[in-house]
Amino acid sequence: MNWKKLTSLNACDNSANTKLFNKIKTKEIVAIYKPKGWHSFRVVSFLRKKLNIKKIGFLGTLDPAAEGVLAIGLNTGTKKLKDLPRDKEYIAEIAFGLKSDTWDLETKNLRFTKFPKINKNNIEELLKQFLGKIEQPIPMFSAKQIDGTRLYKLARAGKMLKKLPTKIVQIKEVKLLKISKQNIQNHLLPTIKILVSCGPGTFIRSIAYELGQKLKTNATLISLIRTQDGGFGLKDSFRIEEL
Repeated sequence: MNWKKLTSLNACDNSANTKLFNKIKTKEIVAIYKPKGWHSFRVVSFLRKKLNIKKIGFLGTLDPAAEGVLAIGLNTGTKKLKDLPRDKEYIAEIAFGLKSDTWDLETKNLRFTKFPKINKNNIEELLKQFLGKIEQPIPMFSAKQIDGTRLYKLARAGKMLKKLPTKIVQIKEVKLLKISKQNIQNHLLPTIKILVSCGPGTFIRSIAYELGQKLKTNATLISLIRTQDGGFGLKDSFRIEEL
């Protein structure tokens, strides 16, 4: 092994990382691509340690099962997060004939059910029903509080609510991108990929759940990528692996 060459490559990598860190540290607000499986707060902890910055915050949390753009405020930038555009954009994949307590794949208790035929016309007609200001159910496995207790804590204790709380959200665009099939645990299920442009606080899991209800089946969110947050897009985002 050519140790001189290896040392030279490592030096180049370290130099590139240093330049990237310095570039990020000069900014008040940056976009980070949150990896799947990471909590949003883990991204904050990672940056705090890497950049040696104490004051860091983010615009809107992103579920661990999701990935994508996370707008981050650094130092004085934390006060400017509130001035950023609040709209979000997502690309979501939804499977039909799949039931989940969490309305996504963050559970070991997946059940497979019957599903109808899925076609472009009926899906596009159903998606139109989600446009505008809509009332959507809040998932039991969420941080919403009822009488001071988080819903997910009630759910984990087996105390499921007979009627879910709801909230009003704004959906600006919802577009069908693709219809396909996916093999999930040896079950070939119909799936769709959609683009959703929405206001803050929208549960994409709830859209998946309600689509299933409208088709008289079960539907589960199987993939979620946030493509815009705070006016930042995928091309604006730094990857964790680059740091």
